[in-house]
Amino acid sequence: MLKFIISVKDKTTGRDVISPYVIDSLDGLGNYSERVSSLGFIVIVDSIQEFNSFIELKTQNNEK
Repeated sequence: MLKFIISVKDKTTGRDVISPYVIDSLDGLGNYSERVSSLGFIVIVDSIQEFNSFIELKTQNNEK
């Protein structure tokens, strides 16, 4: 599942104004970024891919 990381930073210092957080959808991001940008912040969006299927690897030492 694709998720997005939102980071809100101060334009002059580049420091986090709000701690980064993860969301499931970018719906409504335009309205949100317009609201915070009027306060002098920038919004940075990055994405992550979440995987739900893991494979257990066995080594010779722990195989029985």
